[in-house]
Amino acid sequence: MSNETSLEGQDGFQERYLWEDPLRYDERFKDKIGPVLVADEIREYVTKYGLLIANKECFFEENLKGASYSMRPDQNEAWEFDEKGKQARLEVEEDDAGKYYRVKQNSLVYIRLQQYLRLPFYIIGRHNLTIKYVYQGLLLGTGPQVDPGWFGRIYIPLHNFTNRDVKVYLHKSFVSIDFVRTSHLILEKGIPSSLKDFLERYPEKRPIPESKTGKDSLSDYLKGATPTSFLQVFIPQVKDQKKDVKRGLKDLKGFERDLKRSVKTYKIVNWGIMAAICLALFSVGAIFYGDLDGKLDSKLPIILEQSKQISEIREQLRTLSTVVSDLTETKKESKRRILNSKVNELEKKMDSADKRIRILEEGMKIR
Repeated sequence: MSNETSLEGQDGFQERYLWEDPLRYDERFKDKIGPVLVADEIREYVTKYGLLIANKECFFEENLKGASYSMRPDQNEAWEFDEKGKQARLEVEEDDAGKYYRVKQNSLVYIRLQQYLRLPFYIIGRHNLTIKYVYQGLLLGTGPQVDPGWFGRIYIPLHNFTNRDVKVYLHKSFVSIDFVRTSHLILEKGIPSSLKDFLERYPEKRPIPESKTGKDSLSDYLKGATPTSFLQVFIPQVKDQKKDVKRGLKDLKGFERDLKRSVKTYKIVNWGIMAAICLALFSVGAIFYGDLDGKLDSKLPIILEQSKQISEIREQLRTLSTVVSDLTETKKESKRRILNSKVNELEKKMDSADKRIRILEEGMKIR
């Protein structure tokens, strides 16, 4: 606790104030003491006893509210991490409204508070973003409570989940903190002579270990970790997927063009098959109706030729059925129904032609 001991006597601070509440016996406050510190109490603790905010030069009267204090960003300590976890210092920018840090969209940044906190063992601090930044879409990524006995600087992890940058101004309220008293600290083992004596004499009161206080830099908190924003990693992945979808749509359009060409080819083949069937039916009809005089024997070569043509038509029908099956896989239901209707018509005409062939063949057997 060398840092604390070195401040003994400076700005009115004494170590005993860490476990003895100086306002408890102050005539001005003892009958008004409540759980949450009001502005007069905050001012008294800071300016007279060196508590709550240790660096008095960073205590601004205009930031003091009715029952809270608004802390500002430190103009020399702000960091961001890219999607690979690389750390970079945030640059101070400036516009007509003043100097500011830019919190980029979908990013994670750490901004140190200007005030150096020093909490006694009977007071806790509860902090959160000021409402202005909450409504701009920033999210405070840390627990809101500062435990009794803690001293040091606080880094505020900020998440910007919006799709636009947010400016955090250095001279304006950034994080609001209110101070709350705990129950009275009972020293049943006697009054400590120093902070070291207090920590050794009252371990059951679970004071914060020395290793966890006095933090001043971001590395003291991260301890080698390289945090990244989930959105910084996720959004590039989404963009890659978007590119894949565009490529898929392009391939689909190409397939659609090929499908249209296939349908066009099918129509040409279809009308060719229809013409062949009509020719075959005409020939068979001529044989059936023209040879009732009993000259079927002389027409046998023609019948065999027509049978051959029918076989060829059957083969074309099988090919056409394959085309229809392929169309089914493309989910082009309307086109598939049209093609199936054409096939059914052809099959019906094919059955009719078969019947006529069988009649001619039966007639030849009778002869």
